[in-house]
Amino acid sequence: MQRSCATAGSAGVQWHLGGIIEGIFGAGGEVILENTAEALGRIVKAAHKTGEYIAETMETDGRRTLVQILAVLQHPTQGDLHHPYDPDAPMFHERRASAYREKVWVQTSAIQPYDGAIPPYEESLKLALEAELEKMDRLQRWAQQCLYRLETLRKDYNV
Repeated sequence: MQRSCATAGSAGVQWHLGGIIEGIFGAGGEVILENTAEALGRIVKAAHKTGEYIAETMETDGRRTLVQILAVLQHPTQGDLHHPYDPDAPMFHERRASAYREKVWVQTSAIQPYDGAIPPYEESLKLALEAELEKMDRLQRWAQQCLYRLETLRKDYNV
């Protein structure tokens, strides 16, 4: 039997062989999920709505994969993504992390195999939130340093 490509492009491509999905390939051509039966129950790293999670694959249609969230690796970004770091953006979004065992559809190209330890969800959520808070604290301290330096320059420039 001959292979035929079901979708264009290299990310998220699925090959069909007699109607059975043979593989889902990532942008680099690496096999992400070998076939539908083997794809179920795989532990993956999945990007979803600016967050990153450890998840278990539940089903796939080739273009998208349904995953069940097991742990949080990176907390979702707050604010308007079209106006980053703008506190006065017209719509400042609050994004919650996906819940434990929540099922979400993600682009197949946004998942990667994961073979590390899976931390308890609550612990991973706490660590991801603390990392995001530290990042924002660091950004705030950077902004304060910038303001201080700019005020010094204003005096130096006599303007």
